[in-house]
Amino acid sequence: MKSMTIPRAETWDDLQEAHPTPGDPSLSSASPRTPSLAHSHNEHNITSLTGLHNYSTELELRRTLQELLAVLSTPTYHCRKLIIMGGLYCDRKPDGEKYVCHDPGLAPPDEYCLVYSVGVGHDLSFDLQMDRFGCEVFAFDSDFYHRHYPTFIGSRLTFYKVRMGTYFLKELQYQGDDKAAEPYLVEYWPLPAIMARLGHMHHQLHYLKLDIEGAEWDVLEETVFKTDILEGTQQLSIEVHLEDLRQGKASSQDHHSLLASAAKYLRILRGLQARGFHLAYWEPNYRGSELTTQAGLMFHVFSETLWVNPGYHKRRNWPVKGKMPEKL
Repeated sequence: MKSMTIPRAETWDDLQEAHPTPGDPSLSSASPRTPSLAHSHNEHNITSLTGLHNYSTELELRRTLQELLAVLSTPTYHCRKLIIMGGLYCDRKPDGEKYVCHDPGLAPPDEYCLVYSVGVGHDLSFDLQMDRFGCEVFAFDSDFYHRHYPTFIGSRLTFYKVRMGTYFLKELQYQGDDKAAEPYLVEYWPLPAIMARLGHMHHQLHYLKLDIEGAEWDVLEETVFKTDILEGTQQLSIEVHLEDLRQGKASSQDHHSLLASAAKYLRILRGLQARGFHLAYWEPNYRGSELTTQAGLMFHVFSETLWVNPGYHKRRNWPVKGKMPEKL
């Protein structure tokens, strides 16, 4: 007669569950007395698949962030003559200065140089220096205090009280949080509309500066990329804002949301490269220095970049005849 040894860790019921008697309905897997082994197995598989999917998303997030960090901060063009234009010091930290590449073929031309400076705040040092250099400069910004700025500031510097956006918009804003204060009107214009209004749609931009507090991503992808403006632009200066990667904001997002933000940043930078631009200079924004760490990688939330387009579609510009409009 065969004997059966029952391990101490098992009870008789456990053994019956493992070796049910054929045809005994009371010991079937559907018995309410014990959980279904098949059901437990499925739950384990679902949990495993979810964990695997999350792990895959984490890996993709890290790869995307690594690529973003490389594209954003690793120059691919060596400018031999890089000159700082404008800038001030506040609390012993430089702010507002912009870099201009003066290499042959990229330097602003002598005959006619056109500069668009979008987002000036209240520091016109760059714009005035480019004016003195010989360029015609058009500056754009709008806040409560800009109401008192004249339109024609320098011999070749014109200032318009508008902000750059992805579509036309007029809205009332307040200075600070005081809703009882007098509101002021802010207008947003797309870049193609501004250039058309000023007679520059067929002009080459020798230098385009974008300092628009995080709106650069949408403005580029939703408006500028849909035109051929950048194909005829020599140099592009962008103050980059990685708002979605900031420590406080990112901590409230899951990996999917962070991945979507990082992929968007990378997609737009790749869009610049596809239009012939090379990163010539990168540095952190010293005035607004802020670090964030995501997926084990450290980023400066705010940074200054200069992109140059050695293969831009060169064409000779001519000044627009007649006086520029008092307002857009």
